Amino acid sequence: MAHPAPAPVDVVVIGEALADLLPQGAVLGGAPFNVARNLAALGRRPLMITRIGPDELGAAIARQFDHFGLDPVGLQRDATLPTGTVQVTLQDGQPRFRIPPDQAWDALDPALTARLVAHARPAIVYYGTLAQRSARSREAIRTALATTPALRFFDVNLRDTSVTTPTNEMLALEALRGAHVVKVNEDELTQLVDWFVRPALPDAVAGLIRRFALRRLIVTRGAEGYAAYDAAGERIASGPGITATVVDTVGAGDAFSSVVLLGELLAWPLAETLARANAFAAAVCTLPGAVTDDRDFYAQWCRRWGLLPHANRG
Repeated sequence: MAHPAPAPVDVVVIGEALADLLPQGAVLGGAPFNVARNLAALGRRPLMITRIGPDELGAAIARQFDHFGLDPVGLQRDATLPTGTVQVTLQDGQPRFRIPPDQAWDALDPALTARLVAHARPAIVYYGTLAQRSARSREAIRTALATTPALRFFDVNLRDTSVTTPTNEMLALEALRGAHVVKVNEDELTQLVDWFVRPALPDAVAGLIRRFALRRLIVTRGAEGYAAYDAAGERIASGPGITATVVDTVGAGDAFSSVVLLGELLAWPLAETLARANAFAAAVCTLPGAVTDDRDFYAQWCRRWGLLPHANRG
């Protein structure tokens, strides 16, 4: 079956689109889908590549593609597997996840995914860990990355995958080997160091960067702020947290990543990019869920940063 080529894009985002089953009800999410929607609302042209099932949640995700102006060419449809869901509970405002196996995003088509990425010619490819838990989707991401010289942005997002093989350690090892820029939170950094920097070095961050020849490592620290490290392991930017009236923190890391990608595309200075990412992530924490349909929310950031929101782009 022939598939249309995607329109010109800035960033390819590959991975899960799903429904977060929150205490207040179902909210569409998944880290890659959150990033793609944020980027689109902030005026960029991401290509989101994911897979949905033949159900109402899949139809709801398709409607979100339309609402945010995402190219439907990236929306693969599975005839049997259900659209993904994640059970999310909040403990002291922090999300905890339970993720069932055998969902549509576990079955990304490797050939189609690679073809879409090759045709898109993006500046950046964004991917995470969770979508790689299945062999088929892992192959799709690996094959797609091999088709492009684009910057590879690995947003670690370790989750309990509810599968025992491959382990998160194995998934992270393979993903790190192919990455250029990596974003982690403090807990993920501790886990990666435990897995891959042995024996523990006095400067574990530098050890991790050197082992995987990373160009940059970005660490988010919640209320404590953030830091970025260069290829030599030197801290090159940092900043404090921002006080906000927190509704929940679901999607805060995805919001941060979205603006880091935006800054990379627009060649903002790194310190400015990270400060803007931190402010945007703090604002998202004041909202229920990870992404809002309220275009005014995004319009205020576009005005602040001198951007055109997606509705005004040609």
